[in-house]
Amino acid sequence: MTVHYDSKKLLIIVKNAGRLEHEKDVILRIEGYRTGSDGDDRDARLMRNELPVNIDMLLLAELRVLTGIGRQRNA
Repeated sequence: MTVHYDSKKLLIIVKNAGRLEHEKDVILRIEGYRTGSDGDDRDARLMRNELPVNIDMLLLAELRVLTGIGRQRNA
């Protein structure tokens, strides 16, 4: 599994060797947002398909695919 960070486009691309050929790479966009009323209150999050990404679940799913656990039907 490789992770590529594009600092100009603010993208993270996850390529997983355990993924089938017809399955696409995971492309995440880094988005900044306000957390409070003050102009300096900002944070960042990863977005996929215009929805926030749960990083823990994404990494767990990618590791499952990499090890083949996600492909087992009767596990």
